[in-house]
Amino acid sequence: MRILHVTDCFLPRLGGLETQVHRLSAQQAAAGHRVAVLTATGARPGHYGRSVEWDGEVPVFRVAARMPGGLPVHPNPIPHARDLLHRFRPDVVHLHIGGITPSTQAVAALLARKRWPAVVTVHSVWRGATVRAYRLLNRLTGWAHWPLHFTAGAQLAASRGRAAGGGREVAVLRNGVDVEEWRTAAVASSGEVVHVVSAGRFVPRKRMLPLLGVLERAEQLAAPHAPLKVTVPGEGPELSFARAYVASHGMRNWMHLPGRVDHDELVRLYRSADVYVAPGVDDAFSVAVQEAQAAGLAIVSRSQSGAAELLTDGVHGLLADDDEGLAQAVARLITDRRLLERITAHNRSVPPQTEWSQVLPQTLQAYARAQQIAA
Repeated sequence: MRILHVTDCFLPRLGGLETQVHRLSAQQAAAGHRVAVLTATGARPGHYGRSVEWDGEVPVFRVAARMPGGLPVHPNPIPHARDLLHRFRPDVVHLHIGGITPSTQAVAALLARKRWPAVVTVHSVWRGATVRAYRLLNRLTGWAHWPLHFTAGAQLAASRGRAAGGGREVAVLRNGVDVEEWRTAAVASSGEVVHVVSAGRFVPRKRMLPLLGVLERAEQLAAPHAPLKVTVPGEGPELSFARAYVASHGMRNWMHLPGRVDHDELVRLYRSADVYVAPGVDDAFSVAVQEAQAAGLAIVSRSQSGAAELLTDGVHGLLADDDEGLAQAVARLITDRRLLERITAHNRSVPPQTEWSQVLPQTLQAYARAQQIAA
């Protein structure tokens, strides 16, 4: 099958959407499909214009424009998309959007006019203002009636998409995880110190600064009973504020913020860890949570997030309705070793529902649905 992925954001930018498109395209290529990527992201910061490079077995067609702040947006992607459609002739186009991703949305309009089979996957949870914006856009363009197959990474994101599209069908299409890649790292620490980790971009939507307060509270609750060690890798504009918070609150001796780490370092980190904390509330899906679960870590998550849809309280980890509950859940795992050992043993032996062997067939089913809609 010929598959073209279209996304404003792609590597070398790091984020959930970028990483997922990279991994999905690689998995599809390994399965024997002809796969290509069209993106508005340059090959490196400050790199503009058209270029082609290879991401493993996948050609990446870049059309990077000079935009304020280096935004990965192209003001007129249609000629480039039309040219690639003519040359590559994909059987289906898979478009990946977050909130407002204008380049990809413009290509979606082109595909709808041509009735080209296409899947649109929403990788973020649309909040109130975004939902209202899409409602207005629907009145202007009628996008909810375009002959495209709309999907989202979680029920939470799908429900917001339905609300924005006036009840338009939005199916759930999960992101995938290479379970075996992480399972080899599933060795829980055996010392007295419980190692808690999290990972993500230090931006407001990811709630990394509130996470620091949660972990500070958890340390206070658990300190009389058991010591705590915390590592939170990631980069972003809030990282300097986070490090200042750690220093000013006297947390340096047990909390480490190393900044960006590569994949191998993250695997090694999980090898020494016991608990993963997911502070997000408006997360459509968390690949990081699925990777941590595959590595055998106990998961502590807010109950409102898309990540929680695949977690059972007391089985895969603990769910909390608010940040105080999140802190109490972390403290409980630190002080109740039997509970911690039971959960980590379960996660080491039972893979998450999002391993690629399940996700790839589901993705092909979505492509077949797109072809039916466009016919």
